Amino acid sequence: MGGDAPAKPPKRSHKSTLFAAGAIIIVVIGFTVSGNSTEDQAIDRCTSAVADRMKSPSTAKFIDVDAFDTDSLKTIDEDYSQFDRYSSYGKLSRWVVTGKVDASNSFGATVRSRFNCSAIVGDGVIAGIEMGYIE
Repeated sequence: MGGDAPAKPPKRSHKSTLFAAGAIIIVVIGFTVSGNSTEDQAIDRCTSAVADRMKSPSTAKFIDVDAFDTDSLKTIDEDYSQFDRYSSYGKLSRWVVTGKVDASNSFGATVRSRFNCSAIVGDGVIAGIEMGYIE
């Protein structure tokens, strides 16, 4: 029994290593996609709302888009009555999104406009969008 060779560790196949690496990548990508912040969601919803109001929404290109969180719930026209539709939410806040958009007008010329939009957040989710202005 003195001639027994030490046991060799089992070989890992390249397939199992690739599978493990692929699983890690999928988890990281899934976290990144599902980890969208409220700020990102507010920007997405507001820029979509602005683009929908353009003559040619597919040409909309956004510039200098900025968003900030505010506790103020005053509407653009300071009319609180429209907040009745958010009465089912326990906590309300607002993300204000501003920026510029270049889009084609009716004649095909590119025109730059400034915009202001608010995303109303109820209990951590975007509950509604208010357009301030597009000029």
